[in-house]
Amino acid sequence: MSLLAITANAVGSISRAESRNELSQALKDAVLGLGFQTFSLAYQRPHALEAVTAPHLTTWLCERDDASDQASARIRDPLLNYALTGVKPLIWRSGSRKSLNKKAYFPCLRSFEARAGLIVPLPDSRGRIGAITMLSAQREDYPEEIAEAGRIVALAVLVRAGSLAPAAGAVSPAPADLSKLSPRQIEILDWIAHGKSNSEIALILGLSRRNVTYHVSEILKKLDVTSRTQAVGIYTGR
Repeated sequence: MSLLAITANAVGSISRAESRNELSQALKDAVLGLGFQTFSLAYQRPHALEAVTAPHLTTWLCERDDASDQASARIRDPLLNYALTGVKPLIWRSGSRKSLNKKAYFPCLRSFEARAGLIVPLPDSRGRIGAITMLSAQREDYPEEIAEAGRIVALAVLVRAGSLAPAAGAVSPAPADLSKLSPRQIEILDWIAHGKSNSEIALILGLSRRNVTYHVSEILKKLDVTSRTQAVGIYTGR
């Protein structure tokens, strides 16, 4: 399939998304279609730290309680810095970027052996910050046209996300059904509500941090939310 057809299909799927979960899945499919495996998207954030630590849609399993480490890593990693300060889309390859030393990686990506990536900065006219970063561990031979395709996909997501946002004064939807969560996930959500980080929950429950991180991801997916704060809001509003 041609790059044009892949991009058109991706935009079509994004425009048909009826929920945040569907939008996230459409973006995930689009990223895979473009030849990347993982992504993080933030938009209209007031400052760089929030753009890094609180993405709107992502497959990076980062914790907000690691914010200080993430901010420090962003300063050391010129690729992430470009995502927040650049203007044009950037394709990079491991052979040409000194920033790929593991010590400079964004903390939650240290285990991801990135060979190439695409960064599309998404600033707006009011000075707010945004970007989508796509990474690949499988190839480096991306055509230059992939940059524009990535930008089109990102803009389509921004448009659809805006249409899915509740209008001012709109009636709030019915609370998500907590029965979708397993007993273990309810237990983890309760500890999140008490302000515990994934690492602390793992220690309390005798689980690995990876296991807790997986359950948190599933909690967000099942409740159709994009942040721990939103999940806690649903839980405490039972």
